[in-house]
Amino acid sequence: MDSFIFLYHGTKFKYTANRILKEGFQARSYFAKDLGDAIEFGGKYVFMVVFIESDIPDNWQVICANPISADRIMNLSLFKENKIYKNESLRKKVFANSLEFSDNLAYQFIENNK
Repeated sequence: MDSFIFLYHGTKFKYTANRILKEGFQARSYFAKDLGDAIEFGGKYVFMVVFIESDIPDNWQVICANPISADRIMNLSLFKENKIYKNESLRKKVFANSLEFSDNLAYQFIENNK
């Protein structure tokens, strides 16, 4: 029997969140294992999405090769941000390093046709 895992996808805009609720996610959408990553790199509108655990590579983020239907969305939450301090140059450096690392792992695409 398959076990399930939740991954997170963040977006900055309400209209984008509403479109995703209606149409689902487009191919090549990013998902994070950590809620904080989804908020930081995606935005304050955060989806919790169900995946089959064995389909998920061991990486901090994954990119899905195929579209994902809206019926896989567990919930959508709006997070209010109240940052006290933000080191933007460090955030960009970490993100660039992470993408380079992901590139080296062939971007670890997930096929969602099961």
